[in-house]
Amino acid sequence: WSTLSPHRCTSMVGGPQVVKVAPHDGWVRVAVFAELREVTPASVAQVKAFLAEANATPLSALVLLGSNAATVVEATALFDAVASPAYQTIVVPGDRERISELREVISIHPQRATITDATRPTVVDAEVVRLLVVGGMPSAAQLASPVDGCMYEPSDVDALRREVEAWPTVEPAIPPWLAALVAAPVRGDADLGETAIH
Repeated sequence: WSTLSPHRCTSMVGGPQVVKVAPHDGWVRVAVFAELREVTPASVAQVKAFLAEANATPLSALVLLGSNAATVVEATALFDAVASPAYQTIVVPGDRERISELREVISIHPQRATITDATRPTVVDAEVVRLLVVGGMPSAAQLASPVDGCMYEPSDVDALRREVEAWPTVEPAIPPWLAALVAAPVRGDADLGETAIH
């Protein structure tokens, strides 16, 4: 692991943090975007339009998958546009994010209660599925800020995956409409139930 960046974002100290997200009407919906590259009024408008469409059915979580905001000003503008008390916003650093600045913005943002700082390994626990989130890049040369960027060690990622896979599983609750659909007699070769879903 390169000593250029002090932020080993796959640090095993304390294990991964767990963020629970709630299903809505039996569904877990997660919206993801990444690689915004430049936070401008035009790109923020695009993000808002994306969220309006994605949130037509309520979201459980929004994942900002890195390479979005390079400065405090950009991160603040982005979080102002996307963070909401209605869902969890999970901020994963990529190659542009400076960790100290990212953490600073999250710590003082009005929606900080629903913003997760994923500069450390994070498990998104949605009851029926778990997502292991690891941010950053594997080498300092790929970071816009080599001394304040997020890096990971591939062997740590494997260890984290094995740890999470060993966690006990939760038997999902099947929504009544789905149970009725599965139990419905089959019509023809592929159609199920009264709505002929196939």
